[in-house]
Amino acid sequence: MPIAVIGDVHSNLAAFRAVLDKIDELGIPRILFVGDLVGYNASPAECLELFNEREPVAISGNHDRYTAGQPMDDLREATIKAIEYTRDAIGDEGVEFLAQLPTQQTIDDRYMIVHGSVCDPDEYMLSSEVIVKNIKELRGNYGGIDICFFGHSHFPAVIGNGKVDMKFAETRQVELDPTKQYLLNPGSVGQPRDGVRDASFGVFDPKPHTFTIHRVPYDIKDTHDRVREAGLGRKLAERLLIGR
Repeated sequence: MPIAVIGDVHSNLAAFRAVLDKIDELGIPRILFVGDLVGYNASPAECLELFNEREPVAISGNHDRYTAGQPMDDLREATIKAIEYTRDAIGDEGVEFLAQLPTQQTIDDRYMIVHGSVCDPDEYMLSSEVIVKNIKELRGNYGGIDICFFGHSHFPAVIGNGKVDMKFAETRQVELDPTKQYLLNPGSVGQPRDGVRDASFGVFDPKPHTFTIHRVPYDIKDTHDRVREAGLGRKLAERLLIGR
């Protein structure tokens, strides 16, 4: 059965709704979540409500952990302001929910979900050095794991079998070698950073062994306006318009 993989929603209600609608259209009941439900954008309570309706297999991201009380050392002022806004919006119950999310999970003894990387929940898998290190970690200590799904970078990616594929301007399917291990990033639902404005999520289909990155248009103006009205800053709103 295909599995939908989503992450980095970042309180973007319009994008989250559009992605969930697409998942329903595809008829996929199972969802894995690779972290960062909240942060940056202005609809954390509404996104948390949608999230709880779907009950995906989930882990925390760094913004979820910041909201739950992890120290916010060296963060930008706008990021801290968004976290404080999030805490007020979701209340104590919402904060407690985020606090109980694990930092990684193994599913069916075959798949793993992490936020940043296999080695570190806050590490960005963007450089060759970090990617090689994590592939070695996956091979050395997680021999039974076929696929590790991750997020954090906001860049959709297929990493494995000696290749790094990060060009997903449009919906595209990648065939995977069933004898190899892979690191797969579905991209960001709520704050794409690969130069594409559309929301991004992934679908892993184990029978043909493929991973499809879906790009989904959404009402960017709605999210942009909500960010400005909440007083979270022009830069956070306008980066949505250019996918950066």
